[in-house]
Amino acid sequence: MPAYMIAQFKNGPAYDAYRQAVRPLNQKFGAKMLSKPGTLELLEGSWDKDTVALIEFSSMAEARQFYASPEYQAVKALRKDAPPMTILLVEAP
Repeated sequence: MPAYMIAQFKNGPAYDAYRQAVRPLNQKFGAKMLSKPGTLELLEGSWDKDTVALIEFSSMAEARQFYASPEYQAVKALRKDAPPMTILLVEAP
């Protein structure tokens, strides 16, 4: 059953190295990017982020394996000086 990782953050140059490094890792883990950068539109409520990345994995286990992998931990370190990122994991029905 598919799982979706949702990352929300304020975009900026501090994420440039992270974005470049995470692309091949997404491919390695079979992740599929489902959102297009720069298309976030707030329809209701309040929101302090300007970017949402919606990423599909084949399962919750695969998404967790990606997130916990030593490779991702090294890539994650590239955004240590960037604004905080919030990451959620949701299983499809």
